[in-house]
Amino acid sequence: MAHITTDETAKGTRYTVRWKPPHAPNGKKKAYHNELEAERFAVKIERDLAEGRSTEQHSTRGNKFRDVAEAMIEAQRPRLKQSTIDNSESAFRAHVFPYFGDRHISTITAADLDAFNAHMRAKPKADGKPRTETSVLGTYKAVARVMSHAYKHRKIDFNPCVAVARPKADTQEARFLSVEEMELLIAHLRE
Repeated sequence: MAHITTDETAKGTRYTVRWKPPHAPNGKKKAYHNELEAERFAVKIERDLAEGRSTEQHSTRGNKFRDVAEAMIEAQRPRLKQSTIDNSESAFRAHVFPYFGDRHISTITAADLDAFNAHMRAKPKADGKPRTETSVLGTYKAVARVMSHAYKHRKIDFNPCVAVARPKADTQEARFLSVEEMELLIAHLRE
């Protein structure tokens, strides 16, 4: 059951919704400065609890992106190739954790993901060259896997990746050799 407590702060009255999910060692809470919003939220929490849904994504002490990413990697480790795990961990360390690592995963929006993709496009590679769209896509895929994992395990209500324009891989048209070029190549190889 959810209940609301009030406190006086410098910003005015704070309404804190508190609840204890089943099988959780600690209670959860979320604060509002509007009484009506707090009451609506308390009703939502009670409905989620009554229907057996997780309320983890609603807590201000919810999961941080880094924690969910690490849990996802551990859960998928038996099914993935080591190279895939290494690439994901490298992308997380170099790009994603500095940007999203300490954010509560439930606070990340589609606009945040769009901003992250723009940040990645603007960030040069280690050698100073511009980053390719394929590189941006690879890093975005790592983030999207974490968000999908969080949604699947009810740590977020909505996967914001659904509303994001996914980066496109760089593609080059195939170039085929002409008959003359093939003959030159064959002659060169025979020498």
